[in-house]
Amino acid sequence: MLFQLHRDLACSPAVAFGLLVDPSALNRWSTSPIRTVAPGDGGHPNGIGALRSVGLPGRHGSLEEVVVDAEPGRRLGFRAVGSGVIRGHRTEVVLRPLGPNRTRVEWKVEVDLRGPLLSLPARLHLGHELASSLDRLVELSSQVRTASPYPPRRDLDEAPRLPALRLEAERAEERLVALAEELRATNDDRAGMATGLALAIHAVVDEVRRGEVYLQPGFVLRLLPPIAQGFEASLARSLGRSSGAVAPAYARAFATVRPEDTVAQLGRRALAAFADGELPKLVLELHAASYRGLCDPARFRADVYELGEHLAAVLVEPPSRRPFAPRPEPDAALVRAVRQGFDRGVAPFATPVAGASLH
Repeated sequence: MLFQLHRDLACSPAVAFGLLVDPSALNRWSTSPIRTVAPGDGGHPNGIGALRSVGLPGRHGSLEEVVVDAEPGRRLGFRAVGSGVIRGHRTEVVLRPLGPNRTRVEWKVEVDLRGPLLSLPARLHLGHELASSLDRLVELSSQVRTASPYPPRRDLDEAPRLPALRLEAERAEERLVALAEELRATNDDRAGMATGLALAIHAVVDEVRRGEVYLQPGFVLRLLPPIAQGFEASLARSLGRSSGAVAPAYARAFATVRPEDTVAQLGRRALAAFADGELPKLVLELHAASYRGLCDPARFRADVYELGEHLAAVLVEPPSRRPFAPRPEPDAALVRAVRQGFDRGVAPFATPVAGASLH
């Protein structure tokens, strides 16, 4: 479903942008209550990567969305995360100057409705609420003349590095494939874990190559080799090939392996172990090594959340051959584990850190 509306505001684009991102102004015009759950880049409550909770019309709960684009005075973008009655929700807001203290705001929302919101009255109500909010924004625009402060946009162009990062991820996949063969030869059921991880890495690399999903594909690619390395290290310790204790999250995952488990089940457990045990620390390590001074770790929230949903969608059980059988749903527990792992990692980091450049 697509909603497209526009309104003309009695203020400059800079002031209009402030009305869209300033928490004290947002709930003066939005008919849906908006609350910042976690700040984004620059520590701003609506910086890129910020997580927000938006109330839904009626009694249909709320949705969470991540700020995916922000250029002061020009544009703003959000994307819904997680599941619920609304999926596939994307909002694009463009500000166009019309003259002194006049700005056109163009609001575009694409949304996939589920459950009770599928009804025609509910859809009409959503459109009415959006129109009412924008009408209130028009009224407020004539009362404000000062733009709210907002961190400057920080662009991260890693295109020249992507081929080398893809190659590293592909090598990690190859190691996992070889490891799976070795484990099968010894009747070690953890071969399914290695295969599942290899399938997941292959799917993400392919998605990055197509350039369709991730905002910062370089960061996503940097996450993939450590997924393989963490599994390899804990497996080697469990086999007595190296010293040290098996990481607790992997120890728990290894203890649940059964001969009847599918590759999808085993792959999900290995990924959940990575998300629970290694992802929080890894997010900060990658930021310190490659992005210090260029952005905050929260900048990557939308991509890591998307990665979790994609991994869960890749590692699903084969669809039933029964007529009209429902398509298997992605594992919500894995999606949740990736989100929580990322959020634990970035929680202590709320302000920009001075430093150097991309590495």
